[in-house]
Amino acid sequence: MASNAVKLIFKYYWPTVIKPVCNRNCSSVQPLSVWAKRPMVINTSYAKGMFSINITPIVHDLSNSHSGLNSWIQRIKKCESIEEVLKLTENEHINGNQASVALSIINKFYQTDKYSEVANKQFSSNQLKHLYTVVTEDATKMLGRSIVSSICNVLNLDSTHVSQDLIKKLVPECRGRLRSFHVYDIAVLLYHYKLLSSFEETNALLKEAAEAIEFRWRELQNPQIVIRLHSSAKYFSPSLIRCLEDKTAEIVHHFSFKELVQLSEALSNNKIRSLPILRAVSFESLEKRQEWEVHLVLELLQAMSKLSFHHDSLYKVFAVFLKKQLPNCSVSTISRAALCYALLRIHNTDLLDTIATHLVQEDNLQSIGVDDISYLLFAISQLCYRIQDFQSFTEKVDDRLTMLNWQKVTPQVQIDIAFSLAVLQICSITLLKHVLMDPHFITRNAPDTCMKKQRAVYQLKLLQLNTYAKLECKGYQGPYLSLLYFPEAFKVKTSKLHKSVVKTLEAVVGGPKFCMTNVRLLAGYQLDAVVVLNGDDTPLPVSYCKETVDPGLISIDKLHQSLTRVAILTWGPSDYLFGRKQLTGRSLMAKRHIHLLGFHVVEVSFQKWSSLKSDWERLRFIKHKITNATKHRVGQTFSQV
Repeated sequence: MASNAVKLIFKYYWPTVIKPVCNRNCSSVQPLSVWAKRPMVINTSYAKGMFSINITPIVHDLSNSHSGLNSWIQRIKKCESIEEVLKLTENEHINGNQASVALSIINKFYQTDKYSEVANKQFSSNQLKHLYTVVTEDATKMLGRSIVSSICNVLNLDSTHVSQDLIKKLVPECRGRLRSFHVYDIAVLLYHYKLLSSFEETNALLKEAAEAIEFRWRELQNPQIVIRLHSSAKYFSPSLIRCLEDKTAEIVHHFSFKELVQLSEALSNNKIRSLPILRAVSFESLEKRQEWEVHLVLELLQAMSKLSFHHDSLYKVFAVFLKKQLPNCSVSTISRAALCYALLRIHNTDLLDTIATHLVQEDNLQSIGVDDISYLLFAISQLCYRIQDFQSFTEKVDDRLTMLNWQKVTPQVQIDIAFSLAVLQICSITLLKHVLMDPHFITRNAPDTCMKKQRAVYQLKLLQLNTYAKLECKGYQGPYLSLLYFPEAFKVKTSKLHKSVVKTLEAVVGGPKFCMTNVRLLAGYQLDAVVVLNGDDTPLPVSYCKETVDPGLISIDKLHQSLTRVAILTWGPSDYLFGRKQLTGRSLMAKRHIHLLGFHVVEVSFQKWSSLKSDWERLRFIKHKITNATKHRVGQTFSQV
C-alpha cells in the first residue's frame, strides 16, 4: 500500500517537486525503483483547507514528527510570556519546525507593548541564539511554512539581532524550494513585502515570490490569502494586480461579510479604487444581511468613504439597519455612525434624526467623550444638519466641553472641534483664544504619527479659524495667529474642471496675462482664478493684479472704488452632498469668507459646466458671470481683514 502511495506521489509531483529536488541534490536522476525503496519523509501541513508538500530524505518518522509538532504547538500556546517560551525551549530537545513555532510566539509577545521591554532584554540571551542555531542546522528538514515563518519572524523581531548565518542559510533554501511551496506560503512572503524588501538578502526572494504568484494565481481559492495579497498589492506589478482583481471577482461570493470588510479595508489602506471589486463587495454585502453586525457595517462604511465609493442602495439599507440597532449601542458607536455618513457626504435625515434624539433628548451628551464630540460636530457641520432644539444642543455641548480637561486633549482634536463649530458659526470666544494664542499649537504635544501632510491640513484649518475670528466672531478682539503661511504640502488645483474653466476664462479676458490662477490667500483658501476689472469692465494685467491681490497677504490694500475683484471658484463632486445640489458645510464657509474678503464670487459647479456642451456656450456663461460682477463694487462689499 505504501508502494502505491509513493507511485501516486511521483505521478502528480514529479514535474514540479521531485524532479527539481533530484536535479539539485543528486548527481544524476535515479530510477523510480530505487527511489521507491529509499525511505523518505513527506511533510504536509493543513490550515483552512490549504495543503503544502515537501519531500526530503528521511531522518525521522513522519507520524511521530506531526504528532510531536501538534502537541508542541498546544503546549507553547499556553505560555504567557517570553520567559516561559524560552524556558520551554531550553528544557526540551527541539527541531527546526518547533523552533520556528517558538519564534512566532516570541514575535507575538514582542509586538505587544506590555512585553516589549522584556523582549529587548532577552534578545541577547543564549536561549534566543539557541533557537537561531536550531533553525540554521535543521533548515533542509523544515516545512516550507516553517522556513517562511522563520524568515519573517526573525526580521520582524529586531534587525540588530538578526543572525546573518541564519538568513544566509534560510533564504537560499527558500528560493530553491519556492516552486514546491503552497501558494499560501508564497503569499505570506509577499504580505511582508515592506519588511523583507529592506534587506538585500531577501530582495531576490521577493521577486521570485511575486513571479510565482503571478504564474500560479489561479490556485488562489482561500479568501484570507487574497486579502493578504491585496494588503501588499501596491508593491506588485500592474499585471499581478489585474490577476488579483480577476481572482477576487471570481471567488468573492465565497467571502463572509467579515471577509468582505477586511478586503475593503485592505483596498482602502493601499488606496486601490477597483470599481469591479467594490461593486462586487456591495452586491455580496446585500446578500449577506444575516451576518451584519454594527461594528462591521461601520468599518465597511469607513473603508468605502476612504475610497470615495458610493452605492446608494447599500447605504440606504445600512441606514435602516443602524437606525434599528442604535438605541442599543453605546454613545461612541452612535457618533461613529454619524461620522461614517458625514465622510460619505450622505444626508440621511431619518438616521440623523434618530442619532439626535438618542443623544440630546436622553441626555447622553453628559457622558460623551471628546473624540465622540468631535465626530458628532463634524457630521452636523459637514451635512448642514440642523437639530430641532439647536439652542439646547449647543448649550449642552458647551457645558460638556467646559467640564473636560483641555490640557489632556490633543491639539488636532481641539482644532477639529473649533473648526466644526466655526462652520456652524457658533464657535465660542474662549475656544478660539485657546486655539489661536499659540503660534506652534499644531506641533506642541503632537504625536509622532502626525505626518507632514496631516500637519498641513491642520495648519490650513487654523488659518480658516483665524479668518473666522476676524470676520464672523462678534466681540473677539484677539489673539490672532502670529505665524501666517499657506502650507506648501497642498498642491495646486489640476482637475479637468479647473483646467477647462481657466482655459475658457483666459479666452474671455484676453489671455493668461489678464488673470491669476491658483491664488493662495492667507485666509486659508485657494482660488481657482482671480480677475480684476476697472470701471470700464476691462480686465487689468496680471502685474497689476499681483499688486492688488497678493497671494502672500490676507489683508489687501484699499482699492479704488471703481475696481472689482472677481474670484472664480469651481465646485467638484466632493464639494456637494451626495445626490444633492447642496454644498457641504466647509464649502459654504469658504464661499462666505471669500465674499467677506471683498471678492465677487463666481461659482462654477461641475453639474452646470458639464451641461454646457459647446465651447461657445461656456464662453457665453463665463462672460455673463464676469459682466455681472461689475454690479458689486469693491467699495460696497470690501471688508479689511
